[in-house]
Amino acid sequence: MIRHLKRLIEKRKGNFLVRNSQKNSLIEKETSALLIVDLQERILNPIPNKDEILFNTKKIVSAFNVFEEPVYATEQYPEKLGSTIELESDLNTFNKRSFSCCNCIEMLNTFKKQNIKSLIICGIETHVCILQSCIELLNLGFEIYLLADAIGSRRRDDHEIGLNRLEKIGVKVYSTEAVIFELCKTSENIHFKALSKIIKQG
Repeated sequence: MIRHLKRLIEKRKGNFLVRNSQKNSLIEKETSALLIVDLQERILNPIPNKDEILFNTKKIVSAFNVFEEPVYATEQYPEKLGSTIELESDLNTFNKRSFSCCNCIEMLNTFKKQNIKSLIICGIETHVCILQSCIELLNLGFEIYLLADAIGSRRRDDHEIGLNRLEKIGVKVYSTEAVIFELCKTSENIHFKALSKIIKQG
């Protein structure tokens, strides 16, 4: 009887660990991609924290450059709103007119071919294109890591309400620095020194 109870307890512990690891796993670089949403000058200029957004976006882009991983970007109606701000990286760019990025079928097909399961997202605006993109990407089965210090809206209330809604529906909210360290995993990583320099900027 005691042996049976011990086995039952261990089994339950094992089941818990499996479930818990699925819910709280670290970001895996090999199955993740960086997606920059609509970081275009005409959209960015009216946003109060635009300098912080640009600063942290450049940080995460630099980290992906160190890893030699591709960076993806969407542009909202670039014929009228212009191109993505210069980020010192070769971007894989996709044009759109809908607020969500999920009508960029070519981009979604690329993610599928590259076995991308998680998306690290930054850009603008939190309550419009970021919000609608995240909702539809979640519905498609992607895990979403949103960089709270690299997103924004023209009005603070819109940003905070949008971010709160996204957290409630399962988007994981991170800082840029936390994501870089999580992708690195260990100080023994061959890219650690280069990433440390990026993190210490500013």
